Amino acid sequence: MILDILRPSPQMKILIIGDELDEIVEIFSDFIKAYNGSMDIASYTNLNFTSPQIKRCDKIKDYSGQPKGSARDYEYVILKDTLSIHENPIKLLQNIYRSMENSAEIIVLQDQNLLFDTEGMLDMCEFRTPNKIHDIWKNYDAVVAKKMHMWGNGL
Repeated sequence: MILDILRPSPQMKILIIGDELDEIVEIFSDFIKAYNGSMDIASYTNLNFTSPQIKRCDKIKDYSGQPKGSARDYEYVILKDTLSIHENPIKLLQNIYRSMENSAEIIVLQDQNLLFDTEGMLDMCEFRTPNKIHDIWKNYDAVVAKKMHMWGNGL
């Protein structure tokens, strides 16, 4: 299951970005509740989330927009169905890189039927040790990579 790839910590903070996030937000809300964690949501569609773990919910204007985030703010960033439809996925990944804590992880969820060089794109944006996990959740594959301390992109 998708939650098995997380290493929970007290007061962990997660950013979830994408479309049709209701179910994934519910799964992660229930998980981080036990760790007194919080989430920020950046959605291209709906903003009708009610979990008390959600601290900020932003609507991204279109598929060229960027999520809001402070530098070194998140332990995990989850992208659901985003890289393949974003107008500038490299810029998106670079922006996300800056918003992540050192040694934080990015999890890219994408439909199994979508052929997309996610590992190569993550590597180009200075994320390290990309690993692909097949069939992690409802016909989705995941690519997990790490932001390493002192590697590129300014932070």
